[in-house]
Amino acid sequence: MSNWSLLEATDKFLCRPRISLPKHKTFYPSEASAQDTDGNVFGHCNRASWYRLQDYSSKISEPSKPSSHWAAEMGSKVEEIQWERWKQMGILLERSLKFVDAARNISGEFDGIIAEPDGKPTVVENKSFWGYYATKEICGDTRNTGKPKDQNLMQVMIYIDQATKANITDRAKLVYNARDSSQKAEFDVRLETIDGQQWPIVKVAGTTKETYNRAFSLEMIYNRFAELKQFVDTGVEPPRDFQKEYSAEKIELLFAKDELSKAKYDAWKKGKETPGSWQCSYCNFASYCYRKQ
Repeated sequence: MSNWSLLEATDKFLCRPRISLPKHKTFYPSEASAQDTDGNVFGHCNRASWYRLQDYSSKISEPSKPSSHWAAEMGSKVEEIQWERWKQMGILLERSLKFVDAARNISGEFDGIIAEPDGKPTVVENKSFWGYYATKEICGDTRNTGKPKDQNLMQVMIYIDQATKANITDRAKLVYNARDSSQKAEFDVRLETIDGQQWPIVKVAGTTKETYNRAFSLEMIYNRFAELKQFVDTGVEPPRDFQKEYSAEKIELLFAKDELSKAKYDAWKKGKETPGSWQCSYCNFASYCYRKQ
């Protein structure tokens, strides 16, 4: 028998260098973020977006990992199953509808648009997820109602705004599908103007109770993009929005609030590893971001 491994060869194929052409340097809705009056940042890191827009990807990004490619492909396949079902149901109106907000330098793409029973179109953002904590946050448990991830909700808020301005619709659905189980979640989202700003109103689909999210408004999101544009135009590197390693005080606080797993807390107590923001752990630019100055 040979020593050749089919799986290792497949992983190498997935991580092969790709040929790409230069793209217009626009902001993506998936990079949306907001900052509250206490300085807390929700969503994406502006510094990571700045690195991308400065063409740093080929210079300083982390090596491609097979696990990342597999996760992305599995997520796409799971999501595609849903789109095929909706097509078979006869409710799919559009797929992959692109838009450009030239004034804000934002370009994006609606996952798709369906027709609800009342005949009105609805933007649908179809996501996949996996893991205990993601399931707990999105699907909820016996004590808490599930909710969308902040970064996904902000992305959908932009879609609603763009779809409203295009006279398509003023509502959206955020659908989640677990890659490691059969669990799903669905949220209806709309925007409501309160005190001069547009805030997200969210409810679990099929229920009547709406939740008013006052953590971030549409205007706060667009203001962050405006700040990012200033950094891009001046070439000045933005400050970090998240922490690769938390302070001892923050670790204790997160554990007390059940926002940090016991396994990670115990590992930190034993001196094995220091927990930090998940944004940093998934960031391709983390090593360069924390380089020695």
